[in-house]
Amino acid sequence: MACQRDVIYWYDGTFEGFLCCVFESYANREIPWDIWYYATRQSSLFPGVDVQTDMVRAQRVLKSIREKLGQRVYYMVVRGFLNGDEGKEIRLLRFLRLMYDKGPQAAYQTGAPEVADVVQLARAVANEACQFKQFIRFEEREGMLGAVISPKHYVLPLLRTHFCDRMPNEDFLIYDNQHYVALVRRGEDVHYTRFQGGYLMSSPEEREHTYQRLWKAFYDALAIEERRNEKLRMQHCPKRFWENMTELKDLA
Repeated sequence: MACQRDVIYWYDGTFEGFLCCVFESYANREIPWDIWYYATRQSSLFPGVDVQTDMVRAQRVLKSIREKLGQRVYYMVVRGFLNGDEGKEIRLLRFLRLMYDKGPQAAYQTGAPEVADVVQLARAVANEACQFKQFIRFEEREGMLGAVISPKHYVLPLLRTHFCDRMPNEDFLIYDNQHYVALVRRGEDVHYTRFQGGYLMSSPEEREHTYQRLWKAFYDALAIEERRNEKLRMQHCPKRFWENMTELKDLA
């Protein structure tokens, strides 16, 4: 039987590191007060435990989740971890402990606080990814398509399949300027690249500027001034997306 302890787990911020925190929790038969990653290290009244990332332990936990708890729980945990909110780790840990105690069917008990928390985390990531599938605007740069996004959550893994399937013959790059990571596709190779300190995309060529002016003129021509409703527009397309949208960046 696990007991709640006034201790903080410190980890490296990776998914594998979080899985090692799950391993640590079971090995010590305890539930920590919270889980923090090193980049946010701060003083605390509670003692801390440095949880080292061990790939063998992480793979054991991951295999256990997939085989014992099923794909639904696995996807809930993975998507929940992509969420950018503080405190996601302890909520995911409590959720997993409930799943192991009661079985994978407990994932449908959305009235339970542990389940409701993770449903909320995963849904926020999925909803934001869905928005970016609509609002991403690509520009031609140096022979490939490029786009910049500013997401609250780490949504690139949820955009990968969508854009690879939608543009099977195009090389492209989607740069997440909040997490300093780019999704890059060149031919059959698709990978993520991390940029320390950010990445500055090259300026579009004149032909691209021409296309952008044509698209902006088309967008403006379709507008009906008498039916303009700024509140409704922001409801369907939140203003935080505008700075990276060709037709709206001048209004951002």
